[in-house]
Amino acid sequence: FSERFFYALFGFAALFLLSYWAKPIYPYIWLLVIAFVVIVFAEIVALFKTNGLSGDRVLAEKFSNSDENTVSVTLKNNYKFIIDVAVVDELPIQFQKRDFNKNITVQPNSNKSFEYLVKPVDRGEYHFGHLNCYVSTKLNLVKRRFTFNNEQMVKVYPSFIQMRQYDFLAVDNRLALTGLKKVRRIGHT
Repeated sequence: FSERFFYALFGFAALFLLSYWAKPIYPYIWLLVIAFVVIVFAEIVALFKTNGLSGDRVLAEKFSNSDENTVSVTLKNNYKFIIDVAVVDELPIQFQKRDFNKNITVQPNSNKSFEYLVKPVDRGEYHFGHLNCYVSTKLNLVKRRFTFNNEQMVKVYPSFIQMRQYDFLAVDNRLALTGLKKVRRIGHT
């Protein structure tokens, strides 16, 4: 259940407390509670009836150290209605980021992709955890969790992006423009 569901429960408790002093509203509060229960039940059936979401996290084969690297996430809505998805990606411990959360809306029977950047600062193996997706309808009373891409690993190498940049300059003989030049030492060929 979502936060909105519990706020509604507290609201009903307050209304029942108020009905102690205003007795004529008591039956109307029960009508509201029954309507609320029917709406929540309908939302549960809509969300849990089918496997409505599929997702995928795409990582590069290797990451470049101290550079921005792209992580791509694609979600496919198999429901016949618009859904709100809260994406919580379990990033590797080396990033020290525990609050990654992305909220997106996905149209019925369509795909939605987004990218985010990560910047590794150490070489080695980085282990990504689960890609958790919490799906709700526009009413946002009930949420369903989907989990994708269990335990992906990517290796981080020294900055090959910057090395490629200097390779192009070396081929073009423009390293002298950046302040780098070859020094020939006698006896070292």
